[in-house]
Amino acid sequence: VTAPDTHVKLRMIPGENIVPDGKTVIWDNTKGFVIPKATYKFIGLLSCETTVNGHEYSTKYLTFRLNNEIISVQVNDSKPVKLFKGQSLVLNCSITAAWNTRVQITWTYPGEASKRATISRSIRQRKDGPNLFYSILVVDKVHGIDKGQYICNVKSGPSLKSDSVAVFIYDKAFITLQHRQKNMLDVMSGKKSYRLSMKVKAFPTPEVVWLKDGLPAAEM
Repeated sequence: VTAPDTHVKLRMIPGENIVPDGKTVIWDNTKGFVIPKATYKFIGLLSCETTVNGHEYSTKYLTFRLNNEIISVQVNDSKPVKLFKGQSLVLNCSITAAWNTRVQITWTYPGEASKRATISRSIRQRKDGPNLFYSILVVDKVHGIDKGQYICNVKSGPSLKSDSVAVFIYDKAFITLQHRQKNMLDVMSGKKSYRLSMKVKAFPTPEVVWLKDGLPAAEM
């Protein structure tokens, strides 16, 4: 306060003057108005006003209450991502946060040291619900060094949340097939049904057809 003897008042807009009581609101002629533990009562537009030599002066302050509630964090659908070398990797980290919550978003990923990824951010503010934050990580033409765990880290004040997804990079398509049990199955005559089980590992996802005597089993 440059003129400590000046009479200053504080009021809500619209509303009444806020009178210092020495506890909830304190007037300090070296600092100004001090509100040690502000409640929702003081959220809004405040006006600090005074009159000097017949001239009125005022300064407006827009106050709001910060929140640190991170509701959810999700990278894609959290399922593993599988790509061929040379393809592009795109990961979308979606964050849902309460009103007046601001978040810091960082990524931890295999190629971080060499800055392999480009990252963009956006926010969608909604009047009827929580805010949505987005961070999109893109790696063009992935290589073997890009495989591994990708983690989206979200921080708001003391609150921390994260989600991760595993990324696999393959040189070429592959498929392996093996019996879950034995390759011979004994079935009693007259049994209504029996189960044949195979273990298939492949990329990309294969089309599976069962054959009986060389013909599609589903058509027999």
